[in-house]
Amino acid sequence: MAWTEDHPSAGYPDQIRAVARARQDAADGIREAISRLDDARGIAEDDDWKGEAKSSFLTALDGPGPDLVVLADGLDHHAQLLRGYAGDLETLAETERALRERRDELHEDEAAATRELRVLAPPGFTTGDESEDERIARRRARYRETIEDARSGLDAVEHDWDELVRERRRIDRELAARLTDALSLGGAWRIDAETIASSSASALLEKLSELSEGDLALLLELHPELAETLIEADPNAVAELWATLSPEARRTLVNGIPEIVGNLGGVPYAARDLANRLVLDRTITRLEATGLGSQELSDLRAIREALATASKNYPMQLVSLDADAEPKPLAAISVGDLDTATNATFQVSGMYSSTSDMVNAVTDAKTMKRTEDEWATYLGLGGSTAVVAWIGYSSPDAITVLGEGHARTGAKLLEQELRAYDATVGTGTTLNINAHSYGTPTVAIALSQPGVSADSFAMYGSAGLTGDVSLGGLHVPDGQVWAGETIDDPWAPTGRILSGRQDPADWTGVNEFGTNGGETDPISGERLAESHGHGEYLIPSSESVRNLALINLGRGDLVTSDLTTLAPGSPGDDSGGVV
Repeated sequence: MAWTEDHPSAGYPDQIRAVARARQDAADGIREAISRLDDARGIAEDDDWKGEAKSSFLTALDGPGPDLVVLADGLDHHAQLLRGYAGDLETLAETERALRERRDELHEDEAAATRELRVLAPPGFTTGDESEDERIARRRARYRETIEDARSGLDAVEHDWDELVRERRRIDRELAARLTDALSLGGAWRIDAETIASSSASALLEKLSELSEGDLALLLELHPELAETLIEADPNAVAELWATLSPEARRTLVNGIPEIVGNLGGVPYAARDLANRLVLDRTITRLEATGLGSQELSDLRAIREALATASKNYPMQLVSLDADAEPKPLAAISVGDLDTATNATFQVSGMYSSTSDMVNAVTDAKTMKRTEDEWATYLGLGGSTAVVAWIGYSSPDAITVLGEGHARTGAKLLEQELRAYDATVGTGTTLNINAHSYGTPTVAIALSQPGVSADSFAMYGSAGLTGDVSLGGLHVPDGQVWAGETIDDPWAPTGRILSGRQDPADWTGVNEFGTNGGETDPISGERLAESHGHGEYLIPSSESVRNLALINLGRGDLVTSDLTTLAPGSPGDDSGGVV
């Protein structure tokens, strides 16, 4: 795991010790070989064998001896250094845990004193009772002193935290230097900071494919910048390179640097899933053992719980995972095989969405996939589907939802994911995006970027689109941009009004789809469930889910726009354009 300033003790001491044991075992094996050479020499010297052949034989026995001793000593030294490094990481983890606990205590002290101070009578107010006024003044002074002490303590914690970060950098530098000085063993030591900085991401990945799992894990510990360099790789180049790797090399990369492979565009989603599940399990185990990051642990458990709901009809892939993201981990789970699906849909959520709600997000994805599959069977459509619950960005709260910052940051992350999808899956598939609430401006910004496109874009309960986005600027085919909103959704119009963002339904050329339900489906004859407010767009058997599924399947001609009426002017509409 690549460490960050927010988690300076991050790492896997047990894995590092495993590498140390492998080095030690190798050294022991070499010394055993040296001992056998010595035994052979003793036997040859005592034997009656004479002449030039014996001299040549003894010379041959002497040849590798000194080099083997150096090699064994170097391996011993490596093992010793790695064991020490693992211990240093555990010490750092203990310090980090203590600092986090102290910081939480001080924050709570400050908050409690602040709450008490607020309920006291303001300075200058008198109750008319001198003794009571003095008592209130003493309490006010005590609360202020508590606040000052807490803030002073927090400053000290931050100072100690900075020292912790510096100590991590120091032990990393010292380990790298001492390993290099000792003996260049293993591929990890052939890739240094200069190599990382000067190599293209795809060339670097090719070099990494030649290393062992242990060397890869240790290399990432020593050079956390490696992750940033590789994530910037062109996904098309990664896809081409991955196709040339042997199954063994692929497994080595997945197991050696899962943090990178799990989010690397161009790598097949099946491999990313394996890598991300490794990171998920290892991070949960680490947090449970250290007691660090209770909120992070809760969110990661929610991701694992969501994955546990997979079944034969709903296989799942953990297609992306950023376990260390702030303020919460980020993840995306595909319901269905994203590598083989001929029709893929990304569902992008809005305000307050997070991996804490991953189970609900995956439930919504399962609802959509089930509805798509049912309609595909009913209409006789071929192919297979996958629906991705994409919580790959930090969503806003009720205040920041009025700004554009989260949308623009999220759009960059979604843009990377969509480019990765194109490179990984290739042509011949259908890509749809469904977006709710604040997810709509996020998606719209991403689809306005060069080279980023989708076959359809459907918005529901939109929080409004930013002023720099236009229908003509979206890389979506004509007639494949849709918008729907329940009649009693209070938050979508409020968000648009307060933020000044555009209502996509006002754009000429955007198709509206029905979301209210409550009547009979004009095609299947089944009753459509009602949707109310801002949070019921994806309930099973609703009009909105029905219409979104048909849009995703390319059958917008069967979409209803007003309860049970087909969209005006669509091929399936007999109203002559009148609803």
